[in-house]
Parts: sequence; C-alpha cells; structure tokens
Amino acid sequence: MKISPKAKTLIIRYITIAGVITLYIVVMNLIFGGSCLIKNLLHIPCPFCGMTRAHISALSLDFVTAFRYHPLFFLGIPFIIVMVAEENFTGKLKKITNIAVTGTGVLFLVVYIIRLILGDPFLFN
Repeated sequence: MKISPKAKTLIIRYITIAGVITLYIVVMNLIFGGSCLIKNLLHIPCPFCGMTRAHISALSLDFVTAFRYHPLFFLGIPFIIVMVAEENFTGKLKKITNIAVTGTGVLFLVVYIIRLILGDPFLFN
C-alpha cells in the first residue's frame, strides 16, 4: 500500500502535534505541578480546564468522571483534528467546517461561563 505525499505530510503533522502536546504537558507538570498555563500563571481556570483529566478518565472507561471533569471532553480530539485538517478542505466543506468550529468554540465558552457561575468544583481543582 502506497501512501501519498499529502497523506504522509498529514501523518507527520499529527504525530508532531501529539508530540508537542505531550511534551508541553510533561514540562508544565514538572515546572508548575499542572498542565494549564493559564491556571498556573493567572490562578483562574481556562475554558479547557479538566480536558486532560477527562480524557484520562475516558481512556479508563470512566465516562461519568470524564464528564464531570469537562462536559465537552468528547469534542476535544475531533476539534483538534478538524482544526489541523481544515486547511485541506475546500468549497462547501470548508464553510461547514468553519461554522462547526466556530459553534464548538462558542459552546466551550458557554459551558465555561456556566461552570464559573455554578462554581463547578471540578473546574477549581
């Protein structure tokens, strides 16, 4: 099976992004004891706080805890993949993707505001 140069480029890009994210999490944990730069520097949670813990719980098949850590954890990885692959989309697919990405971003902000108002204990741990 032969892989096209475009597919090789995408694979390398995804592996690089995964490596950078992993390195970032490891370094932030070693320096600050946590992986969220915003929370460590500003002492307030960010809209994505809890995503790492949620994905770790989901990998352990503990979806209830994953949902408690961040109710939108299931959108995190598809969101990143679409953001990376978006530049290869054209026409109608690109417009639909832009709307979906914008909608997902707004949804993350709305959930973040609701969690702040409710004083979500998983957000502040």
